[in-house]
Formats: sequence, structure tokens, C-alpha cells
Amino acid sequence: MGAPGIVHNASAKGDVLAMTRTLGAEWAGRGVRVNAVARGWMPVGATDILAGDEAVRDLLIGAIPAGRLLKLEKTARAVAYLLSDDATYIVGEVLTIDGGHHLWKGLHEFSAEISGRH
Repeated sequence: MGAPGIVHNASAKGDVLAMTRTLGAEWAGRGVRVNAVARGWMPVGATDILAGDEAVRDLLIGAIPAGRLLKLEKTARAVAYLLSDDATYIVGEVLTIDGGHHLWKGLHEFSAEISGRH
């Protein structure tokens, strides 16, 4: 998602999407599958710092239709699936595992709510 002040982040994620699709097309004929995972909010790094403030954590979780942060184990399982024999026909895809956040509230609205609090 895009939002003011994060052009670097949004551009990098867009580049990963394009690269994943392109490399998937280039390498599939050689038996190499290229896929990626676009994970949602997890309590690690900067998100862990944000979620340390209970009010901000509530806003963050309120912007996720699933109503919770992603657990590290769930991300690992998604990657394991993409690496498994069950996913041999999946090529050039970015698997989004974000609890529906990308379908719900944009990052811009979330950022505005956070900014309004501090």
C-alpha cells in the first residue's frame, strides 16, 4: 500500500512483485519456482515498538479484519507451503498473508490516526 512519506517502502515492495513475476516466468521452464510472501503486521522490529503502546496496538489491530497480529509461525508455514510439493504449480506469485488488511483500511488512514495521537 502507498501512503505519504513511505515512497521508498512502497517502491521496494512493488519492485519485489515485478521481480517475482519476471523471474517466475524466466525460470519456470528450468524447474525453478520463484514466489514471495507479503506478510502483514507481526510483532517484530518496528511493529513491536509500535504495538508496545496499547492505544496504537488497538488502532493497528482495528485495521486488520482478522483482528490480530500475524504470528511468526504462520509466516513460516506459508513459506513452507510454497516450498512444498503441494505448491509445484504456483509460479511468480506473491502470497499475501495479512489478515485482510490490504482489503480493509489503507496505510494512509492508519498513519493519520497514529499521527493524530502523538
